[in-house]
Amino acid sequence: MQITRRLSQVMGLSNESTAPYTSASWDPELYHDALSDVSLEVADAPVAGEEDVAAAPPRMAMGKRISTFFGIDSGAREADVDAEREEKQLPSTSGSKEELVSRVKNKVSVFLAMTRPHESAESSTPPPESSDAAPREIDLPTTFHRSSGRRQHPRLKQGPGKSSSTPWKRSAPIQSQHQVHMLSTLQLISITFFAVSGGPYGFEPTVGAGGPGLMLVGLLLVPVLWAAPLAFMTAELSCMIPESGGHVLWVYRAFGPFWSFVNSCFAFACSILDNAMYPVLFVEYLSALLYEGKDIISYGWSVFIKIFLVFIVTVINILGINIVGVVSVILGILVLAPFITMCLIGLTHLNFDWMGLDDPDTALAPSPSLPTVIDWGKFLTLLLWNTSGFDAAGTCAAEVRNPGHSFPRALSISVMLMVGVYALPTIIGVSVLPDYRLWKEGTYIIVAKLIGGDILKGWMGFSAASSALGLLLTRLCTNSRIVYGMALVEQVPQVFSKLHSVYASPWAAILATSFCTLLMTGFNFYSLAEADMLFYAFSTVLKFSALVQLRFTEPDAFRPYRIPLSDYALGAAIILPIGSCIAMLAFSSERAHGIGLAGASCAVLLFTIKELYYQYGTQAEEAVQDRMSRVQQNLDSMQKRIDKVIEEEFTAPVRTLGGTLGDAIRQSPQQISQGLRVPVKSLSQGFSYPVKSLGIALRQAEKKISLSTRSA
Repeated sequence: MQITRRLSQVMGLSNESTAPYTSASWDPELYHDALSDVSLEVADAPVAGEEDVAAAPPRMAMGKRISTFFGIDSGAREADVDAEREEKQLPSTSGSKEELVSRVKNKVSVFLAMTRPHESAESSTPPPESSDAAPREIDLPTTFHRSSGRRQHPRLKQGPGKSSSTPWKRSAPIQSQHQVHMLSTLQLISITFFAVSGGPYGFEPTVGAGGPGLMLVGLLLVPVLWAAPLAFMTAELSCMIPESGGHVLWVYRAFGPFWSFVNSCFAFACSILDNAMYPVLFVEYLSALLYEGKDIISYGWSVFIKIFLVFIVTVINILGINIVGVVSVILGILVLAPFITMCLIGLTHLNFDWMGLDDPDTALAPSPSLPTVIDWGKFLTLLLWNTSGFDAAGTCAAEVRNPGHSFPRALSISVMLMVGVYALPTIIGVSVLPDYRLWKEGTYIIVAKLIGGDILKGWMGFSAASSALGLLLTRLCTNSRIVYGMALVEQVPQVFSKLHSVYASPWAAILATSFCTLLMTGFNFYSLAEADMLFYAFSTVLKFSALVQLRFTEPDAFRPYRIPLSDYALGAAIILPIGSCIAMLAFSSERAHGIGLAGASCAVLLFTIKELYYQYGTQAEEAVQDRMSRVQQNLDSMQKRIDKVIEEEFTAPVRTLGGTLGDAIRQSPQQISQGLRVPVKSLSQGFSYPVKSLGIALRQAEKKISLSTRSA
């Protein structure tokens, strides 16, 4: 909205004509479409007057305004344009090609300066051409050729006019690197789907802990109290801070280095425990497929399978996030296909006898489907764990195409997809197998055999293995960006900010995350989930607090997506998810409380040691000043990278326009007008022939009618 408002102010568009581009849910694609319309106007666009523009449709009006601003003249009306320029005392279009190229470059530069989102509307007025300060020069693309030497990833190529020098020492100068946004909305949906659920697998113990009735109530409340707030929080902060690192950088920007370091320690511990669950789940599902739960795979084979699985996903992640996105889409199809088949076949088995509502006298009596004792700690932990992870999508925000467009859509679809893949298969499953005591990891494979036989069972087992692989793949991708973000703000050694020269992946952070994951794969599933959610609850409180804090401290920051709540209403709304975290902590076991206390103490101790080591041998005042200076440098570097992402997103159509203008200038006006008049003339003739024929036929019919009338 800020960009289109500046465009309307500079170009004189009315609010009515820009209504499609200034709605509350502003879509950057419409903005891109509006700018792309300029290419239709460039070659043969007259200098439109105010009356012409006012009468034109909104998009055409914007196109005419921009073409007028750039001074593009028509070969067909060259004499009229020259006369108009003489009346307005404008410079003539005649001159050398170098002068024309320079003039158009300056025009495009002024237009780029006006559309910078982080500038105020007052400062967006273009400077006069007679000003001493020359506008920013840009390079219009002219030719393309294959570069010699070692192939380098486009994300690491430096943009035109960018210097590789950085304001502070870094192993990878991120702010001088050319970002290429590789993840589409569909790929982001797939990554978010696996980061949150990856299918219903892992949800079976929730039924065993609380029974099917309580499970259904939980699925109705969780999207409102937990999942949707997480998704909305991730959408706003990821669009505001489109950086790889996610909530590590959100908390750093809101509360500074200490709380960011504490959050990073919780997030890193959570990510390692979370990653370690999926090799364990893979082995358990494989055991259920091969032995139907009667036996388990031997310890030696179990270790080998876990190591091999981690190795495969590590290689895929190093090959780049685009490969991760493509593989996630494929795995998502493989996971959902057997569940859709099972739901369609299982509709004939659907019943609600497991709810115990058919007989009011025995509705609350103990039964296999209604447990007498509920393990609230295990139930809440597994329920929230299976519906968490939306914030993981924000860790790769710098690698997403058009974050303001992709994140709100991908996260909204992911919430609905999560509820569907948990509710439908589970309701059909408890209709076939109502005894909650039989529900544990791998129960869906048994339900598939009861519904569709051995064929559906084998397909479901393959789907379970694909789900565990997809979960580990995407979690390693998102969690390694946490380590990468920690390196960006000097919380871990700078070696972890190194990017692969070909694939632009944080290979050092990926290897470190994979190694730590292997160390934790020896624990069982529930122990990992309990410790994981404990650290996740602490981190989530800081994330929601950062959301509200940034609303008050940076109210004018550019937010392509903003939660439609006022600042105080948002502060009241986050009570629900924070209350869910507190409830989970309250019902956790004493062992979990001890783990949380030890983790918090370790985080504070590590931060103290890090700061003392870094400031060793300096005076207290110098240490404080140096610390404040480094924090400010980190924030400035973060803002430069954010500005670069925003500039890449919202000036790409203008850069394309610059290339179109450069190509147009190299042709003579006669060639341009002739090239456009030929297809237009053919098109008009194609329409005029049937119209003429119809007119002749009507006139002949009229003559016949008049003659018949006279004769009568």
